[in-house]
Amino acid sequence: MNDISFQISPRLTEILGESYQSTELALRELIDNAWDADATEVHITLPEPMTSDPIVVRDNGVGMKPEELRQEYFNIARDRRKTKGDTTQKNNRKCKGRKGIGKFSGLMIADCMSLETTADNQTTNISLRRSAILAHEGELEHFPISSSVKENKSTDNGTIVTLTDLHSHLRFPIPDKVRSILIRDYGREQNFTISVNGEKITFNDIPGQIFQHVISLPNGGEAKVSLVVADGKKKLKNSGLTTKINGKSCGDSSFYGLDKDEILPANLVDRVVGEIEVTTSDESFVTADWGGLIESNHTTIALQENVPDLLRKSLGDARTKEVNLAKARYQKLINRRLAKLPEYRREYARKRLGSVFEMFYNEKEERFSSIISVVLDTFEKDDYWAIIERLGSSKDLHVGELADAITEFGLIDLGIIGRQTKARLSVLDHLTTLIDIPNTTEETVHKILDTNLWIFADAGFLISTNEGIKKVVNNYLGGKYKGNRANKRPDILTTHLSDGRHLLIELKRPSLLIKRKHESQALEYRDDLQPQLDRIEILLLGKGRDSGVTAQNDQGSITIQSYTELISKARQRLEWLIQDLKSDYTR
Repeated sequence: MNDISFQISPRLTEILGESYQSTELALRELIDNAWDADATEVHITLPEPMTSDPIVVRDNGVGMKPEELRQEYFNIARDRRKTKGDTTQKNNRKCKGRKGIGKFSGLMIADCMSLETTADNQTTNISLRRSAILAHEGELEHFPISSSVKENKSTDNGTIVTLTDLHSHLRFPIPDKVRSILIRDYGREQNFTISVNGEKITFNDIPGQIFQHVISLPNGGEAKVSLVVADGKKKLKNSGLTTKINGKSCGDSSFYGLDKDEILPANLVDRVVGEIEVTTSDESFVTADWGGLIESNHTTIALQENVPDLLRKSLGDARTKEVNLAKARYQKLINRRLAKLPEYRREYARKRLGSVFEMFYNEKEERFSSIISVVLDTFEKDDYWAIIERLGSSKDLHVGELADAITEFGLIDLGIIGRQTKARLSVLDHLTTLIDIPNTTEETVHKILDTNLWIFADAGFLISTNEGIKKVVNNYLGGKYKGNRANKRPDILTTHLSDGRHLLIELKRPSLLIKRKHESQALEYRDDLQPQLDRIEILLLGKGRDSGVTAQNDQGSITIQSYTELISKARQRLEWLIQDLKSDYTR
């Protein structure tokens, strides 16, 4: 077979010019192809790190005949829905591949991709090299494709993709990460199993907290409840508990009523996935079609009475652990800020901060940093103490008034955070006006930024000492900046308490484009500081990059940013917080 050729070659060039963030994500595309091919089994073999062994993906799908390869596989960006519909022909699955791109994902992580596919007693072999395709000077329709066809007496269809010469700029695929990615998409699919290096993936491969319980049943059997509360905040596909009777699935997955619980957070319940494995000699409590359990049966009643409590306990334990981990990440900051409060206020402030952790602990770090920063700033307000005094005299209050005071004590967090957040938005409005004025000086912007370090929250959790930068730098450098260098010190120096990083911020006037000489000046400051401080990152602020300063040539650990971009990111964080508070208040 020598007449195979690419079709729509410009699209192929575009595809091969793209890249994946990781080899694991590229491999997922190949698994999607196996799914669309109605495979029931996929076996992935990954190489040992730093070896020349290949990646192999083998499936038992329908395979491809030579004519299908010619007309469909090499038809780049073909929309399969126009020829074969939205679902697969054999198992009626909803197709994942849409534009014919995923089949070439192998060439985005390896230079060589070999394909062996069998259908209707014919095995076709094809080999492609990415470097050869990109180096081809003529029309890609005439690119020579190495291929062969031979008769195969076996009735087993399927496809084997072999990837060799992995790209050196990508990390070797990590088996656990591959399993973690694939289980989220395919963990609950019927009649579709995936193994990585010989081990089948299961819901236990989902990163998170694992819980196991055993229930004794009235008929003498037992039910093992195994579940994972997944990390992160995204709802899992096909979440809930699947019930299996002697290894066979029965009915749909369920949360046993906890998805309607008004106390448990929905984003916590949605992250539960697991199984109830019932081992019993009596299957009389299962409906005839295995679509569910007979409600009046004693075994069903035992499950309905015990599973919700076990699930609720697991979720409570998971939530407590997640909140404590969040507190641990920010404990140094909290202690530092609480120390500034009068002693009699600290305990109340610590308790109120605990309620904020309960609400927002699962947010991304940059968002959570903004929340904590706002809350700590507001603890010096007097609003809390008026409520505390009312609660202190509760024995003299009517029951209704006491309830109102307690409610107000809880809602006051939202009010104060909201007001403080709006005040910060006003600061950003003022700063935006200033940077638009051509003659605004560096000193003018410096005064605002030095007292509003929360604006830099995306660069780390920033702590200001409340001392002038002159005193801070001199404390670190023992008075090094004296004489002719007295006015040549860094503009702002901050510390990231959670991991020891430091951020050196060098400001230029808002109308000035950043040039290489400005980078060199910042690097000199870093060289001065590094004997005393480790892990120093640099942020250069101005109008933006000069046309001759490209990101590809940036020095390590240096970020160049415009004031406009800095303000925009800070505004996005604050506006998100206001929207989140509104949704919590109206929920």
